[in-house]
Amino acid sequence: MGLQKSLSNNKINTIPAGTFRELNSLRKIDFKSAYLRCDCHLQWIAKWSRDKNVRIQSSTTCAVPRELKDKTLKSLKKKDLHCDRPLELPLFEIKPSHNQVVFEGDKLPFTCRATIIDDDTRMVWIRKEEIVQTNRSLGILVFNRKTPDKIMVHQLVLENLMEDDTGIWECKVTTPQGNVSSKINIVVIPNTAAYCSSVRSMTNKGVYKWPKTVAGVKSEQPCKRGSDRMATHYCTAEGRWEKLNVDRCEFISDVTRKLQDIAETKGNDTFSPEKANDLFNLVSKPSSITDPTDLMYASKAISDLTRQIQWIKGLSDRFLHIIGSIMKVKPDVLLKGQKSDKACTRLVHVVESIPSRIKEATKKTELSKHSDNIALEAMEQPILDFPGMTCFAYATNIFSCQGGIINQSAPIITKQQIKDKDYLS
Repeated sequence: MGLQKSLSNNKINTIPAGTFRELNSLRKIDFKSAYLRCDCHLQWIAKWSRDKNVRIQSSTTCAVPRELKDKTLKSLKKKDLHCDRPLELPLFEIKPSHNQVVFEGDKLPFTCRATIIDDDTRMVWIRKEEIVQTNRSLGILVFNRKTPDKIMVHQLVLENLMEDDTGIWECKVTTPQGNVSSKINIVVIPNTAAYCSSVRSMTNKGVYKWPKTVAGVKSEQPCKRGSDRMATHYCTAEGRWEKLNVDRCEFISDVTRKLQDIAETKGNDTFSPEKANDLFNLVSKPSSITDPTDLMYASKAISDLTRQIQWIKGLSDRFLHIIGSIMKVKPDVLLKGQKSDKACTRLVHVVESIPSRIKEATKKTELSKHSDNIALEAMEQPILDFPGMTCFAYATNIFSCQGGIINQSAPIITKQQIKDKDYLS
């Protein structure tokens, strides 16, 4: 049986010609690597594997160049393995990667990282065709290091930036196989220019710190939650922050996101009982609703759910309990929810619809239900015979209505009087 050899996960970039010359009994080989570069330097191994009848395992695939990425080495022809392409590295990046607009006196740090493909790999920062070196008097600091996983890291720190620092700064990597570089453009704005001062925005989608920004520029930063999405804020020509936009970001609160998911359920015309239970569990405690947006989504979901009151047993009692609980939410949250979305009005309409929903399902024409903060009494009489209705609220959980006008000479009790006497209205 022939020899099998695995060199996988060793961060191999290339294999010098003749490496396996002495292994005459070798029959299978695997050198899977996230850094493997398939170019002219591997032409020899393709020929060698055919001549020596050595199978290169299918797990051995190319990392670079891009056009050969993930292709098996054994499937490539000699014409595929050439060095006429621009140099590509498994890793080469600058952070931050976008151009920078800053003010005089600001500080900017940059980090350039690249894969070390051989011992002759070099990295430098270049400014105006000259290699950048540490110069503390000019506020320029360069730090170099290599990581155990064959990554070269050069950090450039520019302190106390001046207008003369405006322009292109380049990170360049040189290797015997070729060179690669990336450039960043820095614009230094004089302090006499109009600008917006740094500010912090607190939203239900995160807290965002907006740096000092030149007038007329839209500042952006990644959402606190929501991958590949951006929050934006515009600095006007007059130097005022306007048009904060976090619409594409996700809510920070788990409760808000879950309520949003339930309220925005599309597709089926009905909620499942499980969905209804999820909703009730989320809003069963007043402390769970801390934001007007929570109230908005909760009221929309409850309103949509009323169409099922006829077939989910006991749902009307749960509605009253939940809406009564929501009435204990902080007054400022209720007020904002009502002003922005009429959330409280929507909940009142839900309560008002309960008698007709129950009648549709059970044919009952009389109803008496109570919960914290809510008493619901309903009866049906022909319009022509309707003698009026009298309702009494004596104390907590004592409320009743009956047909007819009782003791018409009794003084009228106002809502404020009922409230003052701790009656439930």
